[in-house]
Amino acid sequence: MAIAKWYRPWFVEVLLLTSLAGCFGGKGPAGVALVPVSGQVYVDGQPAAMVQVICHAVDGKISTIPPAVSDEMGRFRLSTVQQGDGVPAGHEYVLTFRWAEFDSISMSFRGEDKFQGRYENPSNSPIRFRAEKGRPVDLRIDLSIGE
Repeated sequence: MAIAKWYRPWFVEVLLLTSLAGCFGGKGPAGVALVPVSGQVYVDGQPAAMVQVICHAVDGKISTIPPAVSDEMGRFRLSTVQQGDGVPAGHEYVLTFRWAEFDSISMSFRGEDKFQGRYENPSNSPIRFRAEKGRPVDLRIDLSIGE
């Protein structure tokens, strides 16, 4: 019984500290500081669910940042190592977007992009931001299906 009393508070403290670390940005690969990046996607003025948000480093030095997907309120959080931990600091990024049907069997997006490819090219995307250490990024993204 004495072990259980010692173990429980220690476990709770570790869990709490680990959870809080994600709120303020953590460390990515090779100890690089991460900056939390979140946002909300609106399409024609309404929050949009299931929009793929793809993050590209402008300088090309960061090769893989997994895409995020907006929730039912259009909210998303970018991740590098852990869910919602952000992107490496010290870089400029551009976001691209794709909105297609989600196939729950293959766990992938299929079919025609509702944006008709309008937001898929990083060189044409107007959504850019710079990730600075200690400065979380929160974006409002307004997109349109119409021309």
